[in-house]
Amino acid sequence: MKTLITILSLLLSLSIYAQPPGMQPVNNGLYADDTEITIADWFVFMYSVANEETEYGDVDFPSINPMPDTSLLNDYFLPVFRNAELSINKDYEGPEVNTTHIYSERSKSSAVFAAPKAAVIPPNVWEYPIVGISFEQAKAYVIWRNAKLLADKKEKGKWTVFLPDAAEWENIARSAYALSVSKAKDQAIKNELKKIYEVDGRNSKGCLLMAIRNDTPCENDKKYLVKAKGGIFPAFSFFPNQYGLCCMHGNVSEMTSKNGIAVGGNFQLTAADARFDSKQTYQKPEGWLGFRCVAVRKKT
Repeated sequence: MKTLITILSLLLSLSIYAQPPGMQPVNNGLYADDTEITIADWFVFMYSVANEETEYGDVDFPSINPMPDTSLLNDYFLPVFRNAELSINKDYEGPEVNTTHIYSERSKSSAVFAAPKAAVIPPNVWEYPIVGISFEQAKAYVIWRNAKLLADKKEKGKWTVFLPDAAEWENIARSAYALSVSKAKDQAIKNELKKIYEVDGRNSKGCLLMAIRNDTPCENDKKYLVKAKGGIFPAFSFFPNQYGLCCMHGNVSEMTSKNGIAVGGNFQLTAADARFDSKQTYQKPEGWLGFRCVAVRKKT
């Protein structure tokens, strides 16, 4: 019995650490974040940069302020960042303050969020993608995340995390679609998939299956739209693709490794802007712009 338990424990540990935390295996030896980087992920980053000693190896960590441009955020998200300084400065002693521990699986790190008891903090606000950040801030997050994983005893030396280039993102999205088509049991399902990903983002009932501009919502859309805040849905919304990745198409556009180029479309745009080879350009932080990371296993 003890031998069986040992074997099961070993298999469990291998399954947990066989891929980067918060990521799924995709194609060409790549792994990708299962969602866009969330507000929880970003807040943990902000807290860590201010309060923890992190070794960045041979990489110089840039001197940046990780605070997003709050003028671009929907009011629903603002309570987090209005109280960020209270948390980051650890100025939260006393009976008039509530504290919450926020955890990010991607970086395997946690933070303390503090707010006055009178403040209204939406309980699910942490699940939405971060927006209103610059390319330089996103790159700093990547450097920090690599450093945090390097310092983790179980993850040390296994992965390199980075922003994908446009071709890598497109290959992930296209191959997930191709895999869906190959697994489809009949032609009707194949036609449905083509309609969603190559035509208008809608199924045969006229309902959107991605977070893009929705001028003609079906009845189910109307029920689902209550989750959207300023047009943005929680990062785990809609159906994941064949790799287990959510919102590759729509919700918020995703930065690539090239400054000024984003992919995937967003809640303000149409299905044509969320296709595999569509790109969006930007020159500054935007309320529709976020990112997700990819990773490769380091060569030993």
